[in-house]
Amino acid sequence: LARDLNADLAMKSEGLLGFVYSAFRLAVERRYLKAPSERRDAEAKLAAYWEKKSGGPEDDNKRMADELPYVLERMGEWDRLRTCLSSSLDVLYQLYNDTGTADLLRFWRKGSEQDDVSGYAAAAQAY
Repeated sequence: LARDLNADLAMKSEGLLGFVYSAFRLAVERRYLKAPSERRDAEAKLAAYWEKKSGGPEDDNKRMADELPYVLERMGEWDRLRTCLSSSLDVLYQLYNDTGTADLLRFWRKGSEQDDVSGYAAAAQAY
């Protein structure tokens, strides 16, 4: 696929393929994610994939930090977002040390706006 779309795809960091032009990305989204339920299903699969790979090799942790918190935020999965942030120092490290510091603060605040923030307290005790 990448060879056939050579001029339209670009290799981004960590081996991630992306469309050069946002118009192509939007066309793919319109084709394969027509209904909000289809987008939600795709996001749920992506989140489940990264949650399953949690604790894997360092490269996986970087990619997980680049994707999982953002997907959980879009889905409004605050408990899972709080778990993502509080159960892995690797995710916190990646978000804090990369360009995601502002994102990390936003995720942390959104997670703490919910009623039960015991996950954060337990993580603080553990670390």
